[in-house]
Amino acid sequence: MRKVFGLLGLSVFILFYFILISKAEVKVGEIAPEFKAKDHENRLVDLKNLKGKWVVLYFYPKDDTPGCTIEAKEFTELYEEFLKNGAQVYGISADTKESHCDFRDKNIT
Repeated sequence: MRKVFGLLGLSVFILFYFILISKAEVKVGEIAPEFKAKDHENRLVDLKNLKGKWVVLYFYPKDDTPGCTIEAKEFTELYEEFLKNGAQVYGISADTKESHCDFRDKNIT
């Protein structure tokens, strides 16, 4: 689990609140609106650079809540399957970079 969660930490970007302030609703299969944000390692992620790739965006409201922890662990368990199918996974939360890193580190077993 530690290895998978570590890999997930490298590949799953927690994009910050300014992404979530949009009122646009994206449905499964729809093209996501373009956005740029910094990840938990302060690297710029630009959705435009991922055009033509399979991308899984999952949104969760808050780190360290029971539902969000279950959701993150489910994505972790399926992470290798996503990679095998050529998909990149991005988790998006309104929490701070520090909160997410604490959440990730606490759930590495």
